[in-house]
Amino acid sequence: MSLRWGHVAVLLSLGGILVCCGEDFAGFSGGGSGAGAGGQTGTGGDVGTGGNTGTGGQGAAGGQGGSGANTGGGGGLTVNCDSPYDQVVLGDGPLAYWRLDETSCTGSCTIGTQVGSYTGTLHENAPGGFAVGQPGAIAGNPSVELITPADGYITFGDIFEFPNGSTPFTLEIWIYLTKANDNGAIIGRVGNWNPLGCGTFEFPGYRLWYDNDGRIHFYMWECNGPTEEVMTAVVPEISWQHIAATWDGGTMRIYRNGKLEDSNTPVAVPQYSSQDWPFIAGGGATGTVWGHIDARFDEIAVYGSALTQKQIDCHLQASK
Repeated sequence: MSLRWGHVAVLLSLGGILVCCGEDFAGFSGGGSGAGAGGQTGTGGDVGTGGNTGTGGQGAAGGQGGSGANTGGGGGLTVNCDSPYDQVVLGDGPLAYWRLDETSCTGSCTIGTQVGSYTGTLHENAPGGFAVGQPGAIAGNPSVELITPADGYITFGDIFEFPNGSTPFTLEIWIYLTKANDNGAIIGRVGNWNPLGCGTFEFPGYRLWYDNDGRIHFYMWECNGPTEEVMTAVVPEISWQHIAATWDGGTMRIYRNGKLEDSNTPVAVPQYSSQDWPFIAGGGATGTVWGHIDARFDEIAVYGSALTQKQIDCHLQASK
């Protein structure tokens, strides 16, 4: 009988002791490692930003070390990018996250949140303005379809003002456009230009908007100031599209299906405030008058930080 050395890594965490034998795992905060057969341990890579953990080093006997799990997440968490989609989103610490997976609703109903108490309300201006329980972007999880001219929309109340452009944030959504070159609001929060003394149709605030040029625009408006924007390439209808719009306090970026499609660094940070209309999806102003759109909405999340490319990549991987 021959004797050989074996390597066992015992990891201590708040949740107990994990004994790792080269298997992928999630929930541990720290760098990844892998060990070859009798070899040296590799060094960990980026953790908490959607990157890959490092791979193991070359063994003394010539054996290749094991590779770590592909991980992502924010706030010091490590989340396996092959975890369920909702767990990956929650791992990045959203301020609010609405799965829009309600299956029964008539007239109006509450939209549940996965984080905190930020529930929404689904409305319609006439019967037939929405349909719940529609096929969603994530397999097995339904979505909400908003329909014109009965004009469905979702309000979330007086939240996420992000005043004066000083606060980084991200708007994330999956959207399935059912009408080409439509013209309507996707999600955001703006103020009424009239009582604020702004120029006509200058809405102080921020918003994702699908324009009749076939592109999704991310706007930041300043009352009586410049309009800052970035936009996607032309977006195909009748297919799910993942959109992430980020503002890091200096640069706007918009990603579609994981690809950075536009960025803009304003000369001056937009100084918007007094956004007296609610945070809303699928409608302008209060939702009762204009800005409606024909589309399915799914997996809306709002973050108090600008997601990185690695985090967005991790979300796309988890959605498959």
